[in-house]
Amino acid sequence: QRDRQNITRRGELILETDQLGPHNAAQYSLDVAKLEQLFAQGSVPAITNLIRKDLSTLAEEKMLSPALMQQIHQDFQQVLYSVLSANEIQAHELFRDDACVRLNQTAESSIMNMIKWVSVAADRAVRTIRETHQVNSIAGKIRQYCQEHFAEKISNREIADAVYLTPDYANRVFKDAYGLSIKDYLTDLRMQKAQLLLRDEANTISEVAAQVGFDNFSYFSTQFKKYTGLTPNEFLQLSFLFKKCQKTFASSDNVRISRGKITGIPRVSHIAALPGVRQQQRALSFRVAAANAGHVAQVHPVHSDQVTKLLIILAGHLPGRMS
Repeated sequence: QRDRQNITRRGELILETDQLGPHNAAQYSLDVAKLEQLFAQGSVPAITNLIRKDLSTLAEEKMLSPALMQQIHQDFQQVLYSVLSANEIQAHELFRDDACVRLNQTAESSIMNMIKWVSVAADRAVRTIRETHQVNSIAGKIRQYCQEHFAEKISNREIADAVYLTPDYANRVFKDAYGLSIKDYLTDLRMQKAQLLLRDEANTISEVAAQVGFDNFSYFSTQFKKYTGLTPNEFLQLSFLFKKCQKTFASSDNVRISRGKITGIPRVSHIAALPGVRQQQRALSFRVAAANAGHVAQVHPVHSDQVTKLLIILAGHLPGRMS
């Protein structure tokens, strides 16, 4: 019992006559309002000094006991979690690493350990709050996480956890910065990558779906058509047409292919007549061209400017909502 009560005198010789227990512990309480004010100001040294001063005073007056250390720890945690919650930051994610877990678990064992925990926890909380208020910074981290993990089956919660925010707040921050939701941005990334992969004849549609984070082939096909206006199979066929077009007309001085714009390509009727183009692909090229030109009822030769969208898709230059 006496060893458990030895909070302030680790490593010292303790005599039976020494008094370790609290004298007027009931009179002490942590200045929660002051602590909240210091967190609002973002002053980590002041937060640490407040706790250090209280602990030192209590130790000098022989008021410090395990029960009081636990009380101080709990009061600090309450303020810490309240501040994080008010900023929609998830404390369990912010302090989930092994180092923080150990510091928190041993905080009540000595004054030094308590001060270490307060200093680390306050510093991490204040820095994260500042980053959260810097919308571009936190949104950029979300964007980077999506770019690094889009090939995995990730949820909004996992993305939000990576930046210590609640899913709703992370989505608002991202949308304020980039103008679209995290889900829509992930779809952009996946669909753009899928188009690149589908142009490689060595890849099957199911393989491409798996490589961009879809484990359901039907859902991938639905999303792909919603995004590009074509099914994956139609995209493959028209990709073949475009390669034919490139091979035949790439040397033409009139052809100009640049990001977002294609000019100088011959009429679709000429493209469909290229050697090696199957009848099904010819029909598909005319159908898409006619639909884009507004001639759904009558299919007839349409100038290639009317299929710019299609050709941009196949050339890999179709921009998503955000590049």
